[in-house]
Amino acid sequence: MIKLNFYPFGFNAPEKNMEIDNYFLRKGEGFVFRLYGWKPYGVSIGVSQQKERVCNVDYCKNNGIEIVKRVTGGGAVYHKNDITYMLSCPLDFFEEKSVLGVYRKIAQILLAIFKFLKIECDFAGKVQKELRVEGMKNGVACFLLPSDYEIIVKGKKVVGNALRIEKNRILQHGSIAFDFDYKETAIVLNTSEEKLRQRVISLKEINPHLTIKQFEEACITCLKDFGFYINVERKGWPFIE
Repeated sequence: MIKLNFYPFGFNAPEKNMEIDNYFLRKGEGFVFRLYGWKPYGVSIGVSQQKERVCNVDYCKNNGIEIVKRVTGGGAVYHKNDITYMLSCPLDFFEEKSVLGVYRKIAQILLAIFKFLKIECDFAGKVQKELRVEGMKNGVACFLLPSDYEIIVKGKKVVGNALRIEKNRILQHGSIAFDFDYKETAIVLNTSEEKLRQRVISLKEINPHLTIKQFEEACITCLKDFGFYINVERKGWPFIE
């Protein structure tokens, strides 16, 4: 079995969340999986994005919403009442070491977690280039962009992912729509509520009684099923302070 350090759900400020993830990519060892939330609420943007082009900067400033840049690519995400996950591990873990191969393997783990929670979901597979180009017309919000091997519930997206491979280590993190605020997300990310409702579904819409603790327990159970020995870490982040 492979030892995996599991960090239970906890809140951090946006900058701190990115510091922690970046640490595990560049200085981490072994297998690390963590769940986290954002206090205050924040927007994370892809490494190649400019906040003025993808966010309502004035609204964010006036409402205490911090904007941070990820080390990964992908579109903008408004982190309000979501569950963000992070997996960092050696690239050698993956049989197929391409971006697509890593995405597919991690998507299998996420799919198993949702199915364990009795959520009827499907594996979308690889997105055709034409659909990706068409999706870009809807804006630059992560949940509006079609992506390879995304997980679909009732034809809608439930998690947005972003990945970086650096030397022999990977970092993948993603936002799981737990209790999605369509109205404010549309304002923050300069898009429309209608487009978001057509494209996104949250776990609370599927199961109003689901708790973050139940999701956390499902993660641990399914990671064990994938051959991991789980070591639950509760010591915090002294290595970046």
